[in-house]
Amino acid sequence: MIIPAYNAAAYLEEALASVRAQTRSPAEVIVVDNGSTDDSQTIARRAGARVLLLERPNLSAARNEGIRATSQPWIAFLDADDLWHPDKLASQWQAVETCPQAGLVITDFTEFDSTGVRIRSFLEQRENYQAIRRREMAPAVMCCESESFQTHFLRGNFFAPSAVLARRELLLDAGLFDEALTHMEDRECWLRMLPRTAVAVVERAVVHTRIHASNWSSDLLKMALGRAMIS
Repeated sequence: MIIPAYNAAAYLEEALASVRAQTRSPAEVIVVDNGSTDDSQTIARRAGARVLLLERPNLSAARNEGIRATSQPWIAFLDADDLWHPDKLASQWQAVETCPQAGLVITDFTEFDSTGVRIRSFLEQRENYQAIRRREMAPAVMCCESESFQTHFLRGNFFAPSAVLARRELLLDAGLFDEALTHMEDRECWLRMLPRTAVAVVERAVVHTRIHASNWSSDLLKMALGRAMIS
């Protein structure tokens, strides 16, 4: 699994603790340090993570560096300020086993800030996700019809990068993350991956995405610029 980190010392230790708490441990933990000037590298090494150094703050480049550096067939992402529920990886492996045609497995997620949980189920609120034709393969594990998924995903993103588990081969075939994009680079990558694979969804909020001043203040600008660049 891959954690991009740029001056993430305030949150990284908690994120790594959520990885260590997994009921199904990842085979490898890679932290890609994006030129941090704080203690991010020290925190990552103290937690036993493999640390890669990248001398420029580029989120796509950090993710790509991690993807190229690992030989693991499946890759999970975790942003340094987010958290995983202990069953996150185990629930996604159940989805892999029950929907083997899926090369991309996502989960529901919550959003929280310093005052507590703001959104308890992101997928429940997304009409375009609810419109997707899907079949329950196990409790809360859905295998989605590819064409229906692509059609409705075009209406709006409902992936959190920290909720994604993807085949490494699929990421490579799709061309990895576009390092020229500074906004919505994750959605653009998912759009290139979707025609190549089926998707499984864990309809449990096993990822917790953190909202704070460093990442929420420019969300609307990012969305507007990202849509323009993708289109």
